[in-house]
Amino acid sequence: MKRILIITICITISEIGLAQGQWTKKADFINVREQAIGFSIGNKGYVGCGAGYGIADTFNDFWEYNASNNTWAQKANIGVLARIGALSFNIGNKGYVGGGYIIRRTQGTIDSLYIIAFSDFWEYDVDSNYWTRRADLPTGARMWAAGFSINNSGYITCGKDATGYKNDLWEYKPDSNRWYPKTNFPGSARSRPVAFAIGNNGYVGTGFSPTGTSTNKDFWKYDPATNTWNRIKDLDSSRYLAFGFSIGNKGYVGCGISFTNYYKDFIEYNPDSDVWRQKANFGNNSNRSSTISFSIGNKGYVGLGYDSADTKYKDFWEYAPWSTGVSEIGKTEYFLLHPTLRIYPNPTTGIFIIEIKAKGKAEITVTDILGKALYVELSQKITDNFSKEINLSGAEAGLYFVKVKVGDKIYTNKIIIQ
Repeated sequence: MKRILIITICITISEIGLAQGQWTKKADFINVREQAIGFSIGNKGYVGCGAGYGIADTFNDFWEYNASNNTWAQKANIGVLARIGALSFNIGNKGYVGGGYIIRRTQGTIDSLYIIAFSDFWEYDVDSNYWTRRADLPTGARMWAAGFSINNSGYITCGKDATGYKNDLWEYKPDSNRWYPKTNFPGSARSRPVAFAIGNNGYVGTGFSPTGTSTNKDFWKYDPATNTWNRIKDLDSSRYLAFGFSIGNKGYVGCGISFTNYYKDFIEYNPDSDVWRQKANFGNNSNRSSTISFSIGNKGYVGLGYDSADTKYKDFWEYAPWSTGVSEIGKTEYFLLHPTLRIYPNPTTGIFIIEIKAKGKAEITVTDILGKALYVELSQKITDNFSKEINLSGAEAGLYFVKVKVGDKIYTNKIIIQ
């Protein structure tokens, strides 16, 4: 039987200096890519389609990212056509991809480029590694739309079709394989907005509009229970081609373009307080647009895209909202919330040593970020230079807090289990 070591945490994330979060570089994607699709199913991430270095370098391949061992594996190609600017989301254990476009060149006296947009819509089954064509997008070919999912439904909004920029909203129900019209997105018609879901609500904002200021910073919440939209607090700056995802009860938006300004920022949205807060800049602190993003558990993942110099990327980054700074994979560092309490190795696979310089009767506790106890030792006599090995190798990957109370003094630190 496993022992439970409980360390009581009586301080908030902001009080212990975890406000900015941490970006960690992971295994690169297969090649450079922009305007690809990305979503997650369970504990795996998926990336596909997009364009590489030119109009002839367009893909319909599909790759699975395994966060537990930081590897990529190729899966069945998406549909039958390469595409960029498609929409995607997941519903339960199925993934969905649709729309998008491809650029072709007409050869003649004067070469010219033209766009072919798509209306097809595809469902991916993880177990069979197979794509099935489903009901086409409801209004025909569409590119640069936004997709999100809530419970057992998927939603698409905005984008551009043959008639121009859109602000309609459609719900897809996989059981009936049908699209249902919903209340239009109340913001201006636009393309390339960002979207994510928190709990039972969807969030859509930013994007490019053909009139007005061209780029937008407004944000809106959609409630499917009442089929209504409500405007929430705007971002501080307008943009399009940004990325977005959610972790728990928080939403995140980052990067993108506003005219000639390319962003590298990263902002967290708290729906309880309707407040946006700046977090650690994306990845290696480079500006970026046309990235892919998704979340797995309590971490977010962002990568690919291009920067203001039109440099294209294949890098891939993991965001943990409970840490600070940026680190390379495999790098070991000490998180000294209280310098008297030392923990190493950190990060760890589960077995670590705590060292503390104190005297007296100690209570030792370890909890997760929600305060759930994993291990408790209520009566440990310690002296100067006390050390103890703790084995939490059965714990899930994530952030945990260690607290040692000696008399009326409390020493707190954190440990990351990978």
